[in-house]
Parts: sequence; structure tokens; C-alpha cells
Amino acid sequence: MKHTDTLSALLAASGDYALHCRDTSNHCPMALIALAKLGASDMQLRHFFETWTQRHALPDESADGDLPGGDWQAARGQNERFGQLRRYFAAELALHGSRQLIGTVLDAWTPAPASGAFHAFIRTAYGVAYQHNAEIAAGLAAYVCGYTPIDVPMQNTSPPIDVFAGFARLSSVPRPQGHWISQRLRTVAAEPTFARTLPPVPLTGDLPLALMRAAAAAYAASGNFTILHLMTGSYAASILRPLLPSAQQARLDDAMWRAACAGWVAAGTPLPPVEPPETPPIDWHTLTSAAIQTADDHVVKLTYVCRQMAARDTQGLYAQAVLRALAGHALSASPPRADDGRSATSTSPTITAGCQLTPAPAMTRRSDEGLHSPDIALAGIPTSDSAPSPHKT
Repeated sequence: MKHTDTLSALLAASGDYALHCRDTSNHCPMALIALAKLGASDMQLRHFFETWTQRHALPDESADGDLPGGDWQAARGQNERFGQLRRYFAAELALHGSRQLIGTVLDAWTPAPASGAFHAFIRTAYGVAYQHNAEIAAGLAAYVCGYTPIDVPMQNTSPPIDVFAGFARLSSVPRPQGHWISQRLRTVAAEPTFARTLPPVPLTGDLPLALMRAAAAAYAASGNFTILHLMTGSYAASILRPLLPSAQQARLDDAMWRAACAGWVAAGTPLPPVEPPETPPIDWHTLTSAAIQTADDHVVKLTYVCRQMAARDTQGLYAQAVLRALAGHALSASPPRADDGRSATSTSPTITAGCQLTPAPAMTRRSDEGLHSPDIALAGIPTSDSAPSPHKT
């Protein structure tokens, strides 16, 4: 995809924000790339940028200057080194290229796709997809700062036949408490029952694809916010995996499976998925236009991922996941105007009750995790989500 002057300028500006902003991570550059991939106009990109920065942006006040001794591994877990790491990795990318640097960073320790609640992997992958070295550097810096391995001894040696069969073995693991996804992931990893029941990588072949299918089905059924991150995190793994040598790919698969299992438990083990329709209930142009109009970072990223996956997999499954995300938004009849004064979308997108979705209450912000969708009912079935609700016991 061609870089536009507007997108390049907005990415440069959003890249200077703190790793952790008000109540959320810095999703701005990832969402801008997703919006551009979805076909947003320059006007829509600017509208999103202005809306997001007014609500969430904080300046990057991490340490100035160079990384001491160029020792990036010594900065692991130190958020205050984010700026130094970002500059260091940008220089390394110019020298060695993205494939070599990403392989070096992921090979230094046990791969940790769950780092930063999957956001570090996602940001790196979006940088790769858009061939934007500054965002690759920022994603790798976020990975080092938020390094979260799910590195537990695996006691179960019998591989499940598929992803859901593997998740089913985790039903006895206690559901963790806490508002932050990263906090709950660490709690799950430290739980003895998790180590006892964690199964090996399932016999699925393409693991990122299998995880995407499972997460999309679970999200379509539940609207679970943690599962949304598992979806976008699995897609990120599918972007980064081909950059690695075969031995590293196997290590990444193992790490991604462990992260997915921890994420499944951290989500509160959502209800089994409903069977999705074989064809999208609404065409992708309408879904994409509606997602752009929300100016919601998580909805935009999920829609981009689902549209990419729908091109190679069961379309109805991913369309249902996007509908679930859109159900929490009341779409305006007057979308932002395009640069030439015309409506930014040819028609105002309409999401109807015929999609079998009950609109959720207004979305609310919660610490670190961004938008959290309260309970959403699908065909009258209650859901399980990442935080207590007045509708749950």
C-alpha cells in the first residue's frame, strides 16, 4: 500500500506518544495503519487522530539519549527505556533490515506474544505490513518493555485434535481477577492448575489460522474484550512467523499456543461459539464503512484483521465478529466529510436487527485495556467477559 503524506505525518506524530497513555496503550499508530488499509480517506485519518489524541494521548517522557552501551536486553521490563529502545531499534533496522532484527529479538529469550497484552506483537506486525520501520522499532521496544512470557513447564503431553479441544482442558483453571489483561495473563501463568492442564500445541497445521478461527467464533458469540486481543494477536503472529527460520517458527508456535491458552483463561472461558453463517449477513463494504465511522481503535483493528482473514477463510465467521464489535456503537447519520466536501462514505452504513445482534450498552474505558464492551446478548444467550458485570454472579 502506498504511503500518503497525511498518514506518514500522523504516524510520525503518534509515534512520539507514550507507550502507555490515558487508560490505554498507544493504539493510535496501529489504528491509523488499519484505517488506511481499510480505505479511509485523509480526512477520516485526521478525524481519528484528533479524536484519539484528545482523549488519550500523553507525551513520551521516557529516558532521552542513547541506550546505555547499546544493551537492549538489559532494558527488559523497563518502561522508562521505551524511547531509548525505539531509537536503538530504528538504527538497527537501517543497518540490518526487519527480518534479521525481528529474528534476533524474538530469539533472545522465550518468545512472548502476550507481551503488553499482545499489543507489542500487534504493533510490530502492523509496522511490517505497512513497511514502516519506525513502527517496527516501536513495536519491538514495546515488546522488550512489556515482556510477558507464558513460560511454564508443560505436564500434559497429549496434543488435542484442535484449538477448542485444547481450550476445553483448561476448564478447571481458576479465572483470574483484575482489570488489566496483562495482569490476568501473569496470574494465569503462575497458577499451578494451568501448568497441570496446559496441553501441547494442537494437531491443526497452521496454528495462527486455527487460533484466528477459534477466537473469531468465540468473539462473535461473546463480545469478549480479551478474546478480541487474542484475535488480533494471532493475526500478528501470522505476519511475523514467516520472517523467522523454521526452528524459530516452531518456538513461536509453542509460545503463541501458551499465550492463547492463558488468554482464554484470562477471558473467563467464554461460552462455546455459535455456528456462523456461510456468507456474510452484510457485505464487507458496509462493514468496513461502519467500522471507519466508529473511530474506535479496537473496532477498526478487528475489522481490518477480519477482512484480511475473510479473503482466505470462511467469510461468515469473520463478518459475524465485526458485527459483534459494531453492536456497541450507535452510528451517526452524518459521517465525517471527505476532503472534497462529499460524505466520507457513499451511504450511511446501517446495522440492523436482522443480524441477530442485540446492541450493547455504551462502551466504557477501563485501565490499560482500552474499550471494554459490557455484556452483549446473542440470540438471548448471556456472555462472559473480562470484568464483573451487574448481570453476572
